[in-house]
Amino acid sequence: MINNAPFFKVSIPLILGILYAWYALNTLLPIYHISLFLWVSMVIFYHFGKRIIGYFLWVTLIMYLFIFTIGIGITQPYKFIEPIDQKTSHVSVLITSDLKKNIKSNSFFGEITSNTYQKIYFQTQKDCLSLCKNDIIVIPVSELKKIYPTNNPEAFDFNKNLISKGIIYKAYLKNYKVIHIAQKEKISTFRYRIDSLINQHFTVTTKGIAYSLLLGDKSEMTPELDNIFKKSGNMHMLALSGMHIGIIIFLLNILMSWKRFLGKKSHRFLLILQILIIWIYAFIVGNSPSILRAASMFTLLTISYLLRKKSNPLNTIGFTCFCLLIYNPLFVFSIGFQLSFFAVISITLFPYWEDILQLSVFPRVFISLITISVLAQLGTLPVVAYHFHFIPIYSLFSGLLSGFLISILMYSGIAIILISFLFPVVVPYIHFLFLATFKGLLAWLNIFSQLPQLPHIHLSPLAAISLYFSIFSLLYSIYYQKKNLNSVSFICFFCCIFLQISHQFQIRKKSITIYQSSTPIISLSENNTITTFTTDTTQFNSTTIIQPHQSLYENRKTTFLTPNQGIYTYFGKKHILWVNQFISDETLTDSTDILLYSAKQKPNKLLKTDCLILPNKKYLDLIENKITFNKIHILDNQGAYQSISE
Repeated sequence: MINNAPFFKVSIPLILGILYAWYALNTLLPIYHISLFLWVSMVIFYHFGKRIIGYFLWVTLIMYLFIFTIGIGITQPYKFIEPIDQKTSHVSVLITSDLKKNIKSNSFFGEITSNTYQKIYFQTQKDCLSLCKNDIIVIPVSELKKIYPTNNPEAFDFNKNLISKGIIYKAYLKNYKVIHIAQKEKISTFRYRIDSLINQHFTVTTKGIAYSLLLGDKSEMTPELDNIFKKSGNMHMLALSGMHIGIIIFLLNILMSWKRFLGKKSHRFLLILQILIIWIYAFIVGNSPSILRAASMFTLLTISYLLRKKSNPLNTIGFTCFCLLIYNPLFVFSIGFQLSFFAVISITLFPYWEDILQLSVFPRVFISLITISVLAQLGTLPVVAYHFHFIPIYSLFSGLLSGFLISILMYSGIAIILISFLFPVVVPYIHFLFLATFKGLLAWLNIFSQLPQLPHIHLSPLAAISLYFSIFSLLYSIYYQKKNLNSVSFICFFCCIFLQISHQFQIRKKSITIYQSSTPIISLSENNTITTFTTDTTQFNSTTIIQPHQSLYENRKTTFLTPNQGIYTYFGKKHILWVNQFISDETLTDSTDILLYSAKQKPNKLLKTDCLILPNKKYLDLIENKITFNKIHILDNQGAYQSISE
């Protein structure tokens, strides 16, 4: 199957080129000159080098290098973005997304009109609903704040997530002027119409799940509901993906079942109409990578059917991946993109689908559900373990019924939207079915969410990659009797274990961590124990910053200090001083290795340290001529500080 999938093969060097440019490249390269040279070399070698030994190998190698450089070339504009000219007082910004509603504020994305690679994440007040997609506004440059990764250990890094989408600035929108009001797109208008219908016809209980399944908007989901889906291993069903596209296609096939009575031309027209409807749906729900993948694959497979060409599903996956990454190379960092492609690759490699399709209806559906569930879980296991530090052990069982119930919710939700235009009197009865199904789904998922869970697993990147090679090598060797791949699978598995043990050993070393947060937080960790000091008693920092890091250790302790209290201690052969107010006379200020200064006023005595930690650049004026240091680390710009003792 892989031998007949050239696009699957060339997608690999493209991805490697993107990763190299993003993580390893520090200077802008004239990469397209190199690409042109490789292209010309490949053409010359192809036509005139056939007598050379290893001719085919050399042509293949040059082609892969060419694709690798293309990956670098398309990523460089996102990596090396020219900063905004600070001499400019204002910039014009094109709003590129619809307003997203959150609990405390609303958010949307924009890009500077003079350089579309300069993308901005905006937050605005909850009641600010006047701005729309494609409007152009003017804002002061002073309101733009460059985004830096927080790098807090094991915590979800929202800033890094924004950067991986090509967004380099953020701003809280206060002072702005609208200079162009765009005419609303028909698709955006249709989305707003669906939004208002969901608000009108769904109750507080069902509104969250309706928004999530129909529009891909999880902002209305309660934390309790999120937790139930997560613990039962069904969180992926809330994210719009190939499953939802499949449900839409199944519904369209039912609605168009009369097409078999029509001629070939009408049949083809209806298939093209299905493609059009799927793409309209993709645009309505926001063009997420997983939806684009599913819509693209459906389009390619339908075109192949219309042209009566037999397609290789793995090649279709590779072609879709290749095109999406050419369109936006940063898709490779999207969790949805990774989950979607690895799941469908795992399902596609299974060679016995034709045998399953020969079964009668009930066994076929039952076995298909189990097989897809198992294969999807195997294919996405390393991604889930790496990103979420969680292995959903019950999803294989809970997914048997939850997938069916989610389908009913989708069908009834779509029926409510469609019928509300024609027969609104029927809507309450359909909503009753929706509510009853939703309660049944929650009762089913609650059974599994109450069961004991596996401890958090913190997989290193290299261990995750090794685990993927191990899983797919083993599956391929079983499916296609490639016994030589068994040894590759076991070697990769032992590499995964070795890398993970090394990772855990690194974690257990004595370490001092100063987190990037709104208020300073320090942790001292050694072996299986972590002690955290903080002046912040809010639940937000506790759940998003402290708890993820503490989950690595069995013994955890959090000490809450008063706002004016600091610490002075000796740990890991280093003297640590945290100045949060005035410095007492008893504090030894001339032998400090690490100094965190977060007081709101200048030091009341001279200080000396090897490494100075400041919350942000504003503190530089406070400590001028008061603190001498060898190194400085600014948390806002450089992220969390971590010192590990050897």
